[in-house]
Amino acid sequence: MKWRRGIARPGEIRQLPWTMPTFESFDGTRLHYDIRGDAELPPLLVLAGGPARHPDYLGDLANLTSRRRLYVLHQRGVGLSAPSPTAAAAAWPELAEDIESLRIYLGLETIELLGHSAGTRVALSYAARYPSRLQSLCLVTPPAQWLVDVPDDSAEINSRTRDDAWSARADAHERLGQWYPQAKDWFSLTQTQAELSMRWATWTARS
Repeated sequence: MKWRRGIARPGEIRQLPWTMPTFESFDGTRLHYDIRGDAELPPLLVLAGGPARHPDYLGDLANLTSRRRLYVLHQRGVGLSAPSPTAAAAAWPELAEDIESLRIYLGLETIELLGHSAGTRVALSYAARYPSRLQSLCLVTPPAQWLVDVPDDSAEINSRTRDDAWSARADAHERLGQWYPQAKDWFSLTQTQAELSMRWATWTARS
């Protein structure tokens, strides 16, 4: 069992129920990834959003670990992964090479790939470069402006899916964000953000 610090009060240490191995990517950069879920389950490679946000907020993706063994990449310069030695290797399209290096390292012929938010950009880059290596692709809340040339309808979608408890936390987080980075109550900001991020939908057989 590994121990490491996460979003916690000063002096508090969380124990996380997953291991964090490393691999060497195509240019020698050492990257970390989390393993979540039982070894007998089908593997799923996961890319967090942000961009450049620590993937801890993903948790088990609404108990997706009961259906898949998650391999959650710490992208370059994020979490425990080393920074990119060059700016070019850290560009959106080139980050796809880290996924391909991880696939090779894991010995997988093809992969299932899930990207969240900003991570969908890297996932799409991988799909464009290595279509024959992609078994399936799941894009969770991809920013619409990255995919199609149509007006942003996120406000309309949010208005149809709001509930009182979640909306109260979302409104509080938005108010905090209006005066960040001057905000002194950093713990409240990160805790509220964590609560919002963990509100995933339910995975069905279709999804």
